[in-house]
Amino acid sequence: SNADRYNAILSFSGLSTVLTNSVYWDAITGRVYQNQGSASGTPTLTEISAVGTKAIKENAISVIEFSEDPEIYITGLYGGTNSTISPYWTEVGDMWWYHTSDTDVDGFFETAFLYQWRRSTATQPHQDDGGRFDCIVTWHVGTVAPENSSGNRTTASRNMYGDTDPNYPGANWTGSTNTLGSGWAYRGYKNFPVDVSLNRGWATPTFQMGDDLLIPSSWSGYYVFFRTFVKINAFYNAARRIYIINPTLRFAGYKR
Repeated sequence: SNADRYNAILSFSGLSTVLTNSVYWDAITGRVYQNQGSASGTPTLTEISAVGTKAIKENAISVIEFSEDPEIYITGLYGGTNSTISPYWTEVGDMWWYHTSDTDVDGFFETAFLYQWRRSTATQPHQDDGGRFDCIVTWHVGTVAPENSSGNRTTASRNMYGDTDPNYPGANWTGSTNTLGSGWAYRGYKNFPVDVSLNRGWATPTFQMGDDLLIPSSWSGYYVFFRTFVKINAFYNAARRIYIINPTLRFAGYKR
């Protein structure tokens, strides 16, 4: 109860009042409560955590979404001769949530994954092979849930956000944001080219990039949908595909 929480603070601090901004952390539930009023012996403590919800509480820093997707191969070649670099981007990861906030949210998003250059049928990298790729993160804000309760994209979702599900036939994206669905309310993207970052051989390097993002209060009541895409630009020696391992996306925000 509220009384239990402020009495615990008083006992711990040895003071007769609970000072402004003092907090009580419930180590069992993970919830955090704060005295946002003046110093008092019997204050009303306000919850500032986001346990059990994907909304950000007032004055709280919280990771509101994190996703880790399965490994995926990108062959990067297409055409009858199977020798031309594909112009398409492949989705390697996504995250989404239903956003609820009455104020703007200052945040940061990040995408990361391990990768290896591999030959056509090889299950391990070769010391003489390598390549070059680009990565882009997009976000769309819309009225349709990106996935259903089974974790699958629906027809309505594909119509609004585009057919980019790597498990769905024909999910090829040319890189033009104009082709990513229709009917969404807001959208944006950040390109992370890695043309000058070449990794070859047996190495399994980590690609990790992110950027600041302000989520305005006007996004409240919408679904926020992030996706990471990769496109191969060049192969070196006998490499013919890239193996993406443990792709992740995350967003952390501070409610202003």
